[in-house]
Amino acid sequence: MKEPSFWRQTGIVALNEWSDALRSRRAIVVILLYLGAALLTMNSFLSVLLRLENELAELLGLPAAQQPGAVVDALWRSDRFRGLVAGAVRSESLVSELVGHSPVVLAFAGLAFFYTPILVALVAPVRVAEELANGTVRYVTVRASRLSWTLGKFLGQLLLFAVALAASAFGAWLLARYRLAASDAWLQAQGLFVWTFRIGAYGFAFLGLLMGVAHWTRSPSRCTALALMTVFGLSLLSWALERYEGDGIRQLFPLVNQLLPQAYRMGLWRASYAHVGPAALALAALGISYLLLGYAGFRRRDL
Repeated sequence: MKEPSFWRQTGIVALNEWSDALRSRRAIVVILLYLGAALLTMNSFLSVLLRLENELAELLGLPAAQQPGAVVDALWRSDRFRGLVAGAVRSESLVSELVGHSPVVLAFAGLAFFYTPILVALVAPVRVAEELANGTVRYVTVRASRLSWTLGKFLGQLLLFAVALAASAFGAWLLARYRLAASDAWLQAQGLFVWTFRIGAYGFAFLGLLMGVAHWTRSPSRCTALALMTVFGLSLLSWALERYEGDGIRQLFPLVNQLLPQAYRMGLWRASYAHVGPAALALAALGISYLLLGYAGFRRRDL
């Protein structure tokens, strides 16, 4: 009997990973986790936004808006507010690009950039450690190569991540539509669609990184702890490399920082695809590289 090709083996492992997630209802839990994070953070932001709108109306002696969101949209597009934001972020060009987006979209993006790596660390890498711990991988590698198993697990988790992220964006849009009746729902939908792909590119790098890390331990609990430590540790390292860049050996700090996903986040915030495209490609390359580094340690290890 002819042995399946490498890519067919990879596809079978990915399909089994996805079908197992559906059968065990883990997919539902993951989707609800992403959706819950988006709704909770977005609801908090909208509460602050509506409180600001009411206080602004009282300050100006205006009646409360019958449809929430109208005052916020007008304020967001004003030149004076744009100048205040430019002073805060110290980049007039970046503000010019961001003002074209709804504040709801930017809030979703900013919050998702923060919690997506954490959710990836909690959900994805443990699937590798579980199969290493219970020995299931031994039966899989009888019919498939170790590399096809690694890539198949990654692709299965990538599909689950994409569905969960899309569900969270849709949930955030519904919540904003409900609480900000006067806001431009179509503009928000367009913006959320675009930013979901940008957040996905950022999450892709962390998915590869953390699933690569998972290949180095057989303990699911230790794997989760290690994944979380990696996320927070790299965030702190990236901040330090940017903060303490200088002369001497510190001239190498920007180069080292290019090996971390956080270095490309600002590129994803830009409107021009001349910035977004290279950032997304670099994140994809980092994700695959991290995954293959994890596989390199797993390739010759006893199962």
